[in-house]
Amino acid sequence: DHRFARRSVVKLADLRDESFLSFKPGHAIRDFTDALCREVGFVPNIVFEADESNSIRGFVNAGFGVALVPQTGTADDAPSIRIADERAQREVGIAWLRDRTLTQAEAAFRAFVVRAQPLLG
Repeated sequence: DHRFARRSVVKLADLRDESFLSFKPGHAIRDFTDALCREVGFVPNIVFEADESNSIRGFVNAGFGVALVPQTGTADDAPSIRIADERAQREVGIAWLRDRTLTQAEAAFRAFVVRAQPLLG
């Protein structure tokens, strides 16, 4: 029922009067969210803080507010709306030592990240 629920894109400034669900202070995404909001001229009204995005998404689903969370590429019930602001992106990297043999799990994870990169970018 949220006014943005059927939109695919929204400007961050449009969220100025919304209740925010966010990560706890010190979390990288919280710091990123706070900085983005400051850049467009507001401090988010944070009504709930959590340690992980599934909790936040659950509260969004329940209608308690909006949240900036990383795009996961998984389907859930919460509408996923892209933030139009150019700065609302972040780069995530992966690195490994060339001279060190990766375990099977490490090699599988690296292959997954490399395959998923075009989908996430």
